[in-house]
Amino acid sequence: MRLVLGVTTFGCGESGYSDGPHSEAKFDAPAGLCLSLDGESLLCADQNNHRIRRIDLNDGLVSTFIGSGVRDLKNGARLQTGLYRPYSVSAHPLKANCYFVADHTSIRYCDGEAVSLIAGGQKWGYADGVGGDAMLWFENSLLCTSDGQTLYFSDTLNHRLRCVDLKTQAVCGNGQNECQNGVGLNASFDDPSHTRANGQFN
Repeated sequence: MRLVLGVTTFGCGESGYSDGPHSEAKFDAPAGLCLSLDGESLLCADQNNHRIRRIDLNDGLVSTFIGSGVRDLKNGARLQTGLYRPYSVSAHPLKANCYFVADHTSIRYCDGEAVSLIAGGQKWGYADGVGGDAMLWFENSLLCTSDGQTLYFSDTLNHRLRCVDLKTQAVCGNGQNECQNGVGLNASFDDPSHTRANGQFN
């Protein structure tokens, strides 16, 4: 299944939901992707199915990794938890089978068995705070530092780049819809989307 050259297509090209062989599986508005820590699997945020899907890169089998398919923010066992149009998924840099998920107004963490809240909640908006006291609005790209201590994310409709201290779950991040350079909170963004490390990011 692995390719050095060429293109492999995952999904039959019809919107919907079904697991199975890569050529038969169905997705609905797939968005963010990440590789597992061991490089053996590809994780996909399947927005309109409200799930995180897993593709085995050895045999091409597609399965559901997180989500019941119900559009809500219920936490719990990974296949029983609810997601709300997840857009981004990112692997923990130190822990195998553990992932961060951004879905509309919250950031969640899956430890391989269960899903828990890191930040945000039911309502969109802007507020710094700890855990559920923080407010987010369409957080997009996720990027964890190599030491696993801090998670950065683009809070797109709040026009901010923000971060979460993963020890305390404290969220911090001016929120003006414009483009302006500056230092830290004096800089402004207009609908920021993706983030990426520069190779020295720890």
